[in-house]
Amino acid sequence: MPAAPRVSPATAILAALALFALAYVLRVIGIDWGYSHGDERINIAAKVLTGQLVPDNHYYPPLYDYINAAILGVLFVFGKLTGLWASTGEFRDAYFTDDTVFYLAVRMGTAFFAAMVAPLFFLVARGLRLPLAACLATGLAGVFLPTGVILSHIAKSDVPLATTGILLILLILARLRTDRSLALDLALGLAIALGISFKQTFVLLAAPMLLVLTVLLIRRIGIGPTLAAAGRALLVAIICIPIFNIGIFLDLENFLDYQAIQSVMSMRDDAFLASALVTLKLVLTPTNGLSAIGFLLYLVFPLAALAAGSALPQRGALLLLWACTLLTALITIAIVGTRQHNGLWIMDFTAMQLFAGLSVAALMVSASSMVRPLGLAAAAALLVFTGLGIWEINRQALATPIKQTVAEFLRESYPNSPILTLARLDFPKTPEVQAFLVSRDERLAEKYDVVLPEVAAERAAPDLPADALQVLHKPIILWGLENATDEDLEGAVQAFAWPGQPEEWTVQYWQDLGYEVFITANLPFALSGGNGRYVQAYAEDLVAQCEVVLEVEPVKTLYIEDLVTVFDCPDTAS
Repeated sequence: MPAAPRVSPATAILAALALFALAYVLRVIGIDWGYSHGDERINIAAKVLTGQLVPDNHYYPPLYDYINAAILGVLFVFGKLTGLWASTGEFRDAYFTDDTVFYLAVRMGTAFFAAMVAPLFFLVARGLRLPLAACLATGLAGVFLPTGVILSHIAKSDVPLATTGILLILLILARLRTDRSLALDLALGLAIALGISFKQTFVLLAAPMLLVLTVLLIRRIGIGPTLAAAGRALLVAIICIPIFNIGIFLDLENFLDYQAIQSVMSMRDDAFLASALVTLKLVLTPTNGLSAIGFLLYLVFPLAALAAGSALPQRGALLLLWACTLLTALITIAIVGTRQHNGLWIMDFTAMQLFAGLSVAALMVSASSMVRPLGLAAAAALLVFTGLGIWEINRQALATPIKQTVAEFLRESYPNSPILTLARLDFPKTPEVQAFLVSRDERLAEKYDVVLPEVAAERAAPDLPADALQVLHKPIILWGLENATDEDLEGAVQAFAWPGQPEEWTVQYWQDLGYEVFITANLPFALSGGNGRYVQAYAEDLVAQCEVVLEVEPVKTLYIEDLVTVFDCPDTAS
């Protein structure tokens, strides 16, 4: 058994709780940032409460939908105790009237998973028997993780995926410190099942790390005991994965069809160097990445580990795990190409931040009195750079959304005009708009021979004020399918993942339906072709035919706000 850790259990508990509390506060400050995000599957979580375990789509495994459903269940109990609603019927009515509190509840749950990274960082350092100061420095690296803060504001499975990746590293290091541990073997199996059930890309990180664990365990305890330990972990994973993903196994054929769509959306054949430069730009940002100092500390971890000498236990295992994170990043770059975003990278960035924190810790415990001050300086620099990034994240989250400015202009200038918008403005759908969208989806479902999920009656007949603007959020093409054709998705089209419909990307099509006010988001980017050929042609059409009557600069550029341009475009052909 390893020697007792330098940080006592009581001190470790208090420190871990303090780190979690600080991390959680930083992550919940901005959860009400004024919009919903298209990847927040709150409607699917709500349907779980009605007994629907099979999700409407299979872009992600359903475990996080089930977790969010449990959070909504807690919200129901809280609301009933506090008088917000007296019955399940009133709870349902509240959801369809104003779903803000429902989004905030599941985002608070996401922030919980994000904040758990901080104590896990601390426990990794404590398991290495580092002094309290070094453990705290590592834990603070988890607190001040910018990409973990901003993605706490979007209730999707990327955050718990990243947290599970750190849990896996913690368990691997713990397993390598003991010859036999049934509890750790079972915990490893559970971590594997959780990671895969949050997102399939977990295997990119888990596979090489588990290979490292296997090789090092064979060297420590031999092939037989290692295979037995692996068997125990695998058995747990095999049992848990179907339970965590029962919705997939009840609809396996449909799940496989969605994976065909995912491959079109995610896999690119862009040049590796161009893709790597996009990744580098993202990782260096102090809001969506690690910051320059964080990435530098990650890169120099091998040097920091060497500088620490024997003061850093399990140095060989740590170096191999560090190499696994680098390998995973390179594989991801090769797969996804230049179309990248922070959600794609949070698992990798979180693991990189752990090694950045361990670089600081390694420098702090170095045997050289000349090196130790570098550790303190590196810790201070990391907290300053990432702290500034987190301040900017929450500043933008709390800013007034520009959709309010746009809404005021539209009410004054076009109170009775049908309005078509590509910008996310979160206007409620009028019955006329809802009827148009239902008719469109039914037409496309017939065209592509797919079955539409049921729509709640409250969606079809929303309760809106008499003066509500008639705004149609233009049906978009899913991210990653911008240039996909019917032929690209032949046999793989699913509901609401329609290929681009060429006729819908002309101004005349919408003018024929009575629209004369058009709104776009990030017009320069659209004109450059960055959103695909359909959006580019549509933007060119607007510029050629229409008059710009309003431009509003974004204030939440880290979220979904872009430059908003409003066009007045009367139909001169009629």
